[in-house]
Amino acid sequence: MTEHKSDIDNKQLSSPDTLDMGWLLVGSGVIGALLLLIRGDRRIVAWGISAGLTLAGATLLMEQRQSHIDQAEQRILEELDGLDPVARAQVLKNIAVEEFDIN
Repeated sequence: MTEHKSDIDNKQLSSPDTLDMGWLLVGSGVIGALLLLIRGDRRIVAWGISAGLTLAGATLLMEQRQSHIDQAEQRILEELDGLDPVARAQVLKNIAVEEFDIN
């Protein structure tokens, strides 16, 4: 029983699953809101559920985006750590020039 519970606790959604779930929740919330709007429904609970679905999906999408940014930052920092200080400074200068269009 304990082993089964730990298996469930260790499962996480993979990136494609997280993205799909996020977009599914956002889409469900938006479609629900459109249906409520078309029907002229004024029940606050129905609108709250629709808003909650949209917010939950947006939260999943933003968490996935932040995770991707963190992973990219980690890979870049690992690559920079492998360079000598002069080479590191040159790479950072080139990135700044390219990104900020500095001449």
